[in-house]
Amino acid sequence: MVTAFPLTIHLPDPDDEPFLEAALAAPGTLIITGNKKHFPPPACGKILVYSPAEFIKYLSKSRGSGAQKG
Repeated sequence: MVTAFPLTIHLPDPDDEPFLEAALAAPGTLIITGNKKHFPPPACGKILVYSPAEFIKYLSKSRGSGAQKG
Protein backbone atom coordinates (compact mmCIF):
# COMPACT_ATOMS: atom_id res chain seq x y z
CA MET A 1 0.00 0.00 0.00
CA VAL A 2 1.11 3.52 -0.73
CA THR A 3 -0.10 6.97 0.17
CA ALA A 4 -0.61 8.85 -3.07
CA PHE A 5 -0.81 12.59 -3.41
CA PRO A 6 -2.67 14.61 -6.06
CA LEU A 7 -0.66 15.51 -9.13
CA THR A 8 0.47 19.09 -9.51
CA ILE A 9 -0.18 18.91 -13.26
CA HIS A 10 -3.03 17.27 -15.15
CA LEU A 11 -2.84 14.41 -17.62
CA PRO A 12 -4.63 14.48 -20.98
CA ASP A 13 -7.12 11.94 -19.57
CA PRO A 14 -8.02 12.77 -15.95
CA ASP A 15 -9.16 9.16 -15.41
CA ASP A 16 -5.48 8.11 -15.68
CA GLU A 17 -4.29 10.39 -12.90
CA PRO A 18 -4.86 7.93 -10.00
CA PHE A 19 -2.59 5.40 -11.72
CA LEU A 20 0.25 7.90 -12.05
CA GLU A 21 -0.30 9.16 -8.48
CA ALA A 22 0.07 5.61 -7.16
CA ALA A 23 3.11 4.91 -9.34
CA LEU A 24 4.84 8.08 -8.16
CA ALA A 25 4.22 7.07 -4.53
CA ALA A 26 5.75 3.59 -4.96
CA PRO A 27 9.49 3.54 -5.74
CA GLY A 28 10.60 1.32 -8.60
CA THR A 29 7.23 1.11 -10.31
CA LEU A 30 6.36 1.46 -13.96
CA ILE A 31 3.18 1.87 -15.97
CA ILE A 32 2.11 -0.41 -18.80
CA THR A 33 -0.56 1.16 -20.98
CA GLY A 34 -2.03 1.09 -24.44
CA ASN A 35 -2.28 4.88 -24.27
CA LYS A 36 1.26 6.16 -23.75
CA LYS A 37 0.24 9.55 -25.10
CA HIS A 38 -1.89 9.97 -21.97
CA PHE A 39 1.29 9.82 -19.84
CA PRO A 40 3.61 12.56 -21.15
CA PRO A 41 7.20 12.31 -19.85
CA PRO A 42 7.18 15.71 -18.11
CA ALA A 43 4.27 14.54 -15.94
CA CYS A 44 5.73 11.11 -15.19
CA GLY A 45 9.10 12.13 -13.80
CA LYS A 46 11.20 8.99 -13.29
CA ILE A 47 8.28 6.59 -13.85
CA LEU A 48 8.85 4.43 -16.91
CA VAL A 49 5.85 4.12 -19.22
CA TYR A 50 5.74 1.15 -21.59
CA SER A 51 3.28 -0.09 -24.16
CA PRO A 52 2.45 -3.78 -23.69
CA ALA A 53 4.76 -4.72 -26.59
CA GLU A 54 7.60 -2.59 -25.21
CA PHE A 55 7.21 -4.19 -21.79
CA ILE A 56 7.35 -7.72 -23.25
CA LYS A 57 10.55 -6.76 -25.09
CA TYR A 58 12.01 -5.20 -21.91
CA LEU A 59 11.08 -8.27 -19.87
CA SER A 60 12.57 -10.63 -22.43
CA LYS A 61 15.85 -8.71 -22.46
CA SER A 62 16.08 -8.47 -18.69
CA ARG A 63 15.43 -12.19 -18.23
CA GLY A 64 17.86 -13.09 -20.99
CA SER A 65 20.66 -10.99 -19.55
CA GLY A 66 20.47 -12.82 -16.22
CA ALA A 67 20.53 -16.31 -17.68
CA GLN A 68 23.69 -18.33 -17.28
CA LYS A 69 25.05 -20.40 -20.12
CA GLY A 70 26.44 -23.81 -19.55
